[in-house]
Amino acid sequence: MEELHVTPTVARQFLIEKLLPHCSDALQTLTTLEAVQLDPVAVVERNHHLVFMNRNETYHNDDYGQLLQQKLAFEHFANAACLLPIEDYPLLKGVRERIRIRWQEEQAQYSDAMREIVTLLANEGPKPSQAFF
Repeated sequence: MEELHVTPTVARQFLIEKLLPHCSDALQTLTTLEAVQLDPVAVVERNHHLVFMNRNETYHNDDYGQLLQQKLAFEHFANAACLLPIEDYPLLKGVRERIRIRWQEEQAQYSDAMREIVTLLANEGPKPSQAFF
């Protein structure tokens, strides 16, 4: 394989264009980035909204929900909670199957506790998490 020589200026420009693309809409932003990590912490705004806002000046928080509602994207745990383009959904079939099997095993293990919690909530209404310790 031939060695590739890249100047620092060209490398910097490549990274700027790849990491900070200017996109026309949220779907193009997601497709360009390939994944956007979700973050529930909101000092200024939730991180995934900031990622979209920095790359698309017309982005609104509702655009995120529209990607999900229109089935153009999906949320998945890929080392961290992420929003991924729907085109990647088939790639994660094996992961989803392993999660489903593990969940079935855990569900069977905790079925009595789950039944008690559902009954308690049905009879007494909403409870704080401390009510279950």
